[in-house]
Amino acid sequence: VSPLGTTNLTARASYSNNTTAVVTDVADWVSTTPSVATVVDGVVTGVTEGTSIITATVGSVTASVTVTVTDTP
Repeated sequence: VSPLGTTNLTARASYSNNTTAVVTDVADWVSTTPSVATVVDGVVTGVTEGTSIITATVGSVTASVTVTVTDTP
């Protein structure tokens, strides 16, 4: 993502009965470095160049992804 650019993340839950569901709207989203990238409801916005880990949590389950913000096209 670029500074001031956005990208959308999707959180999916997998259940023991082999079904899945999109849980993006109910997940709690956190950025480890909000000075680099912020996240609201799965929408990541670049702030300045660097990396940040974005984590989605639903209940006791978490998933994370590393986001790199770069000014390179």
